[in-house]
Amino acid sequence: MGGVWSRWVSLTAAVVAFAWILAHAAVADASCVGPSVTPDHTSVARGEILEIRGFYFGTACNDTGGGGPALGKPQRAISVRIVQGDISVPVAVVDATSDYRFVVRVVVPAELKVGPATIAVSSANRPTAIVITDGGVPGLVSAPPTVVVGRDSNEIRVEPDGDNRRWVVGGLVAALAIATAVGAVVLRRRRS
Repeated sequence: MGGVWSRWVSLTAAVVAFAWILAHAAVADASCVGPSVTPDHTSVARGEILEIRGFYFGTACNDTGGGGPALGKPQRAISVRIVQGDISVPVAVVDATSDYRFVVRVVVPAELKVGPATIAVSSANRPTAIVITDGGVPGLVSAPPTVVVGRDSNEIRVEPDGDNRRWVVGGLVAALAIATAVGAVVLRRRRS
């Protein structure tokens, strides 16, 4: 009977040690998606309002176990520009919200020409193509951007930073400890 008891204790110790390692290991909870922007229209006239939505604007990429939220802290002072050839017109400077996004409404600058252009945002992977058309508000040169905060908060989901997983593994370790204690009591009763 001593051999069974020692094997039971050894197996339990190995399982508890493995569970402890899982609970305390740095975990990749999400992948880092590069920042991107989406305009509400891909064709817009000079002087019209264009709504630009930015997604995944964080300061870090912690998807390899670096600790903390996957995207770090929300980016601040994000520069939004409309670019057409050699002309680059700043239209807004925004901060990302706690869920790494922004929504801003800007007036398409009157100094742009009819034709293809792009929305360029600092740290975004690539510019987003738009087409400037004729027929906007005559004489409107510029207007301050309108930053829309807290709108459509269910558009993206950022994964938690791993604390929930530690609670689950901790609960499993506790359940294993209880099962070990019950197993030890049952083995002692069988021996007596």
